[in-house]
Amino acid sequence: MKIVSTFLMALVMSLTLAAASFAKEEWPSNKYTALVPQPEGVEIVSVRNIDSSRRGGCEIYLSAWPLEQSKAYADKVQQAGFNTPLNPGWALITDDAKGWKFEALNGDNVRVSIVNWPQVRMISITEMR
Repeated sequence: MKIVSTFLMALVMSLTLAAASFAKEEWPSNKYTALVPQPEGVEIVSVRNIDSSRRGGCEIYLSAWPLEQSKAYADKVQQAGFNTPLNPGWALITDDAKGWKFEALNGDNVRVSIVNWPQVRMISITEMR
């Protein structure tokens, strides 16, 4: 009996430590994320800053994100000034076999992409240099 309880205690401790290593990320604070509203009720699993000679920006990867919630967020992003298609005649929203995606530019040619695909849920804010 003592062996079983010692084993269970060790198992619980290892699971607790494993869960702690996957801590949630916070909404990043930078010049790119300042351009868009912070989404509510999302769990950020990873943040990637982009800083190259060709482009700068930030990608925020999310865990589960209900489609209706990402669509409502896209409306807020449009209200923040991201309402120009990437190219004339292109749609701001794509809803196809891959999933749902919103892409637009603001007046300074900063691009935002909101992706809600089965395998990827992401907010990307980038600018070409």
